[in-house]
This record gives sequence, structure tokens and C-alpha cells, in this order.
Amino acid sequence: ALAFAVAAVSVFAAWRIRISRENLRMAEEYRALSERLSLNETFLRHLRDEEPSPTFTVFRDLTISYANAAAADLARAPAADLAGKTLAQVFGTAFSKRLADNIRAVFEARENLIATYDVEEQDGHRHLQTKHILIPGSGDRTDMVLIVEDDVTPIIEGRRRAQESLRGTIEVLVSVIDQFDPMAQKLSLQVSTLSEWLAQALNLDDASIEAVRYAAILANVGRSLVPSELLRKTGPLTEAEKETVREALDRSYALFSGVVFEGPVLEILAQVRENWDGSGHPEGRAGEAIHPGARIVAVATAFAALVSPRWHRQAFTINEALDTLFRETGSRYDKRIVIALMHVLENEKGRERWEALAG
Repeated sequence: ALAFAVAAVSVFAAWRIRISRENLRMAEEYRALSERLSLNETFLRHLRDEEPSPTFTVFRDLTISYANAAAADLARAPAADLAGKTLAQVFGTAFSKRLADNIRAVFEARENLIATYDVEEQDGHRHLQTKHILIPGSGDRTDMVLIVEDDVTPIIEGRRRAQESLRGTIEVLVSVIDQFDPMAQKLSLQVSTLSEWLAQALNLDDASIEAVRYAAILANVGRSLVPSELLRKTGPLTEAEKETVREALDRSYALFSGVVFEGPVLEILAQVRENWDGSGHPEGRAGEAIHPGARIVAVATAFAALVSPRWHRQAFTINEALDTLFRETGSRYDKRIVIALMHVLENEKGRERWEALAG
């Protein structure tokens, strides 16, 4: 209606006083502005009527310009009463602080942003995902940020339960496989536990530690494909036999390539046999091109194997194993991870913890 009125007035004025081209241009701009405002009203009305998640728009000063019914329910106030008030006034200080930095970042960078939050509330722990969408201003209309906050707790918890179920299944599978070689019945548990210790010592985040632990559990599943006579051979393996073992271990990745894991589990698993100097396999990656998790699991696997007895040799002492690993830093292993292993064993009661694990 506003667009029609502006257009009608413009035509009438042109007929009466033959307004200049400049006035015609201004009339056209007012008509376009009217259309944009009409579209904006339709957009906001759609949000109010259709969007079940709390949704609102804010200006740069964190003042609310619009809120839908779900946001009003969250604020426990009529939607019409929210406009013109700040986030803190409507939703409280904690809510405002949680969103403020990201809202300002969107205004400054002029890029949309999605953030996740873990929130403790009276009715329990919730996982929230908040979309921050820039709505550029034009003409007299200033920039705004559209906020849509979704409760993704059911999704996150469902994923967590699925991962826990997968973890349990894998641990049972690995424990069964470990029985094939009486000399290595605890190998998978030892490697995964030591890998977790190393990842923590290197200050990896929780998600990365979990991925390393998963990959470490699976790294030696390929042993189930090694002929039992090779696993129990009391003499040194021939080069052909070593190649058979290597190929079987490399298939650990292929066995799980169709499984969906949280984090880079498969990436780590695929690179565990790579060497720091590029002489490993399957791709000949070197140095920092090898995933950090794979470098951790490689050191943990080697240490656990060295300090465990084998059919063809006695177990190394911890010191002998550390000396062997350190000699191979720069060729097979990342020196920083071997040093981290030494630190864990010497300064974090690692020897006692390892003895308890191995026993």
C-alpha cells in the first residue's frame, strides 16, 4: 500500500507541475525503499509464525529490534515488549555475555558465524547452537544481526550414545583379537592408554585425545590377519615374513574405513606406519605432514611392543626401550613425542602406572 501511494503521488505531481528528473529519481528510490520494507515485514512475520527456535534481531549496541514468539517465551514477556531493550535487559546478563562477542565479531568482519555453547541450567545440561546472520542495512536502515538459537542437546546426546556403543563394540572386538597372540593379550589396551597419556602431556584438546585413543585401540587389529605361525615364531622373521606382517597391520585402516567416527580417527589410523624421515608407508609422508595423532600412536605402539616379551625375545626394560626409541628419533619417530614419553614416565609416576597397566 505504501509503495502504491508513493508511486501515485509521484505520477500526480509530474502531471501537475512537471517535476524534474531528479525528483523522479527520488520518487523511484522511495518506491524501492517501500518495497524493501514490505519484504522485511514479510520476512519477520515468517520468522514469527514459522520458526520454532528463539529468533531475534539486534543492532550493534545489542538492542533488540525484533523477536519472534519463541524468543518471547524464552524471555517470558510479550514479543512486542522486547523491541528497544538490550539483550541483558530481556534475557539476563549471562545470556548477553554469551552472545555479545560473537555478535560484535559479525558486525566487524561482516561474515556470518555459527557457535556452539554448553549451558548449565536448573533443568540440566544443554547444548546450544547459535547462528549469527548479518542483515546489511541500506538507505536509512542500519545493519542488524539475526540470531537463531537451536537446542541441539538431543542430537549431541544421541551422537554421544552412538559413539559409546561403538566404543564398547570395538573394545570387545579388540579384546577377542588380542587373544590370538598370548604374548600380546593386553597390547591394544596398553597402546591406547599410553597414547592417551602422551596426548594429554602434549596438551591436545579433548576431542583430539579421544580420536588418538580410538585410533590406538584399532591400530593393531590387523594382527588378526597375520598367520598364527608367524605370531608365534621363536626365531627372527625373514624379510618376506616381515612384509606379510606389515601388510596385515596396514589393513587395520581398511577394516574400519566404512565406519563413521567423531574426529580424525581414520586419518590417524592410515598414517601410523609412516616414518618421520619419509621412509614409511603407505604414502611416504614425512615430518609435520604426518598427523600428530599418528606420530603419538606410533611411539606408544613401539614402546608397548618393546617392553613386552615376544616369542623370539625377552622384554626390554623401560630404559632399554627408551634408549632404542631415542636412537630412532629423526628417522622413524618424532623426537618431541619420544621426549614427552620420557617426561610422562619419569615425572608423572608413569613407571608405576605402566607397571600397573602391564601387570
